[in-house]
Amino acid sequence: MSISGPTRPAQSEEERRKWEREGKGRRERKGDKNMERERRREKKEERKKKEKQRRRRKRGEAYEEIQRDTRKRETRRKGKGKEEENESRTETKRKGKRKGGREKGRKREILKQGERETGREEEKKEKEERRKGKGKGVGKER
Repeated sequence: MSISGPTRPAQSEEERRKWEREGKGRRERKGDKNMERERRREKKEERKKKEKQRRRRKRGEAYEEIQRDTRKRETRRKGKGKEEENESRTETKRKGKRKGGREKGRKREILKQGERETGREEEKKEKEERRKGKGKGVGKER
């Protein structure tokens, strides 16, 4: 910032008149300028603080929404063990954050869930067949 602002004497006629009316010398004028600057700075800080709070609130709401959504889905698919539910829930949250879109994360999570379930079914069948001695190499009827 240039020196001209607070230190120079009043140049415009109306400025000079105003200061004469208020009977202020150079030091008081400078003080007023500083006070104004201080006030502006405080206002700016206040705005920043409010903006920060607003952002934090927004983030919190989005996070709660994701949680609410995952809880709804968990109640829908009840046939699983607790640990697995919790695991899938954290996965969804992480994906939602990383990809920036809750939808993307949710779709991917549902797809993965489907893959896991089909994989599990296939494993069960294979185990059952092995137990009965009906492996791929053995040509017995079922």
